[in-house]
Amino acid sequence: MRRWPLIGREAELTRIVGLLRDPGCPAVVLAGPAGAGKTRLVAESASGFAETHAVVWVHATQAARTLPLGAMAPLLPAAAPGPRANLLAWAMDAIVGSAGGRPIVLVADDAHLLDPASAALVHHLTRQATVLATLRTGESCPDPVTALWRQDSAERIDLTPLDRDGTAALVAQALPGVVAPSLVDQLHHLSEGNLLYLSELVAAAVRRDDGDVWRLRRELLRHASRLTDLVQQRMGTVDEQERAVIELVALGEPVDLPELIPLTGAEPVERAEARGLISLGSSGRRVLARLGHPLYGEIVRTRMPSLRMRRHYRDLAEALERGGPHPEDITRIALWRLESDTVSDPAPLVEACRLAWVAHDYPLALRLGHGAWEHGGGVDAAILLATLLNYTERSQEAEDILARVWDEPCDERRRTELVLSRAWSLGFGLGRVAEAKEILDQALETVTGPTFRQDLTVLLMILASMIGDFPAAMRIGTDLLADPSSTPPVRAQALSTYAACGLYTGRYDESVASARRALADADSWRHAVPVITVGLHMNWCAAAQAKGDLVAAEEAIVSLETAMAGPADWDRATDTLSLLRGQLALMRGLPREAARLLHGVVAPELEDRASTMGLTPARQAVYSLARAMLGDGPGAEAAVTAAKRAADRLPEISASLGYGFIGLAYPWAAAAAGELAHAVEYAAESAALSRGRPSFETLALHTAVRLGAPGPVAERLAELATLQDGPFAGLCADHARAALQDDGPGLAEVSRRFEALGMILHATEAAAQASRAHASAGRAASARAAAARAWALGRRCEGARTPALERLSAPGLTAREYEIARLAAGGLANREIAARLVVSERTVENHLRAVYAKLGAGGRTDLGPLLGDE
Repeated sequence: MRRWPLIGREAELTRIVGLLRDPGCPAVVLAGPAGAGKTRLVAESASGFAETHAVVWVHATQAARTLPLGAMAPLLPAAAPGPRANLLAWAMDAIVGSAGGRPIVLVADDAHLLDPASAALVHHLTRQATVLATLRTGESCPDPVTALWRQDSAERIDLTPLDRDGTAALVAQALPGVVAPSLVDQLHHLSEGNLLYLSELVAAAVRRDDGDVWRLRRELLRHASRLTDLVQQRMGTVDEQERAVIELVALGEPVDLPELIPLTGAEPVERAEARGLISLGSSGRRVLARLGHPLYGEIVRTRMPSLRMRRHYRDLAEALERGGPHPEDITRIALWRLESDTVSDPAPLVEACRLAWVAHDYPLALRLGHGAWEHGGGVDAAILLATLLNYTERSQEAEDILARVWDEPCDERRRTELVLSRAWSLGFGLGRVAEAKEILDQALETVTGPTFRQDLTVLLMILASMIGDFPAAMRIGTDLLADPSSTPPVRAQALSTYAACGLYTGRYDESVASARRALADADSWRHAVPVITVGLHMNWCAAAQAKGDLVAAEEAIVSLETAMAGPADWDRATDTLSLLRGQLALMRGLPREAARLLHGVVAPELEDRASTMGLTPARQAVYSLARAMLGDGPGAEAAVTAAKRAADRLPEISASLGYGFIGLAYPWAAAAAGELAHAVEYAAESAALSRGRPSFETLALHTAVRLGAPGPVAERLAELATLQDGPFAGLCADHARAALQDDGPGLAEVSRRFEALGMILHATEAAAQASRAHASAGRAASARAAAARAWALGRRCEGARTPALERLSAPGLTAREYEIARLAAGGLANREIAARLVVSERTVENHLRAVYAKLGAGGRTDLGPLLGDE
């Protein structure tokens, strides 16, 4: 089994270590359920004492429990004591003697399994050793073990289940790349914070899907035999009546008690509750039955015969319908009718599908949508199912379904929704923009309802922005937002498109404000257009990055993660999060982190995916950028080639993020391959293709500056700086000017400004260029200082290898010089440094003089920035 990082137990670890160091504490008892991580925690706690103490382990087992001193046998001499010897005194002398005079930490693992003699010995050893014991809660313990924490001077620590944040941190450590937004919640729910269950779930029940996204397997316990055994052991043997109870609860959880009892009888329900197989809780006036542990449901559902499962689903649906269902039961009844093949009316399936869509539970929504369509749901089912298919990148399926109902007679509302859904699948899913615009224009000639006309018009606005006609899109949006009769969903979509237009035209403040304005009013439109939640956050984050505000970009990402937490399960949200986090990591100068976040995006499984918003090619292009900045030319080339293939599937969507990032990736891939001349040419071509989109044009031209060719681009960067909000574009222009003029002080100032924005790789490159400019001007000390600063900054960039850093090297400090420099930068006087290192003050002074000369520092106050102190 994998060795998990110790996350979420830092407070307990600190407390245990502190107690072990306390001479007044003879024993620490760590209690918790099986799988809580007790053994790992005591091992980490005891490991810090290995050099100063004799750490002695006692592993208690059920088998050794029947033997006197059975658990202690490995620690005792082979020769038996004399017939009159005091057994406990003999054993204690042997253990203490084996320590060689060192203090003892005795670790008794699973102390509840100690035989009476071993338990007594552990208790007696508290006089000459510090005891660290673990025990399982809910198990009977020998009296001497219980007495350990009943002593006033001993301590008992009860481990609580890992919280969600701890689960999230562990999953992030265990799974490279990106996890689906719902995965942490699923794992935390199924494991209930139990580390053993969690590790088994991750190891055996999680797989990569579509190349780089982690998800739970379906029928996960079929792939986790060890976990199955653990859960079955906990459940124990159940009779047929108890099995019926837990089967019904497993399928319908939570189940109203008044509806459960008529199906099973009261007595089996009572037995199941007494055994912990189910639990009862109140919700208002309702008494609800739930499983005793979420994994019981996985066991039960996996092993239930299909016919019995269908019968149970039918019984649950009928019971809930008889009892007068609550509004929140609509989806449950619809699903149970579908699963039991007793659907008589598709309308409830359509409504349930819509509710699941609003909750971003796309797997469930698609299941219900297909059911509604297959059971005769007609135009309503076709519209809803096609919408779901469009947003799960299955637009051809959506088009096929819509074509089948296109000529059916329907009222104006349905006709409008049908046109909207088909225009989306044609235009954004299949790249057939002209056809999409044509059916929208035709509909506007016949549709008369003001609300329906607004719906059609806002889609024309979105379409205009997607093909790069930002002036037209913003004209439409201005009219819609000025119309007091515009519905909240229309206003939200108009604001979302405004945010996109602002992103592409340099109006980043307006973009961020539009996105945040719409999200602040999400309750008014979420049920009608839940899908725009992701687009709004994406535009907010991207605009913040474009203006150089990485803090606001992080805020947008966290907001999206919060919005998609819980039961939400949507590939597009996951793709967006990985893209935004990867790009933000690159802006922060962390290419290895960006590559980790996007690991697997060029997998063969992605070949047929052409994301509606260009997400697949954008993610592949950002991965290419990360590989290039790590010096991996072949990896960068493979990724950008895959991105271009994916983007070319939707050639008319010229304003997509995919094409923008591809234009940036090509020059960096060429640079990583050592083809600098071609790289600069590619940067110029990318800039030319990005005309009209200042953010991408700025990034493309600034690429040339970073590659050492500022001459052809400096003037245009200065022009672009006047067209964009925020400090980033202006800083890129200043960088080009300083590099063109070989201005060492100017480049050093640019480096400091990039660092202030949190763009550490940009700062490193500018510092390295400043060093070379100083050297060319004969300013050797300044050149060394800039080189030292670049070196220190570069240590924070995860091994980035860009052309500007090729000749960058460490400033040549010896280990002792570096140690003294760090202490001096931390504020210690020479006398304090000498005392700490046990050297003379003169030695410290000599080393500092050498440090100043090598770094080009004027004194100790310059050392912090040169050594990379933040």
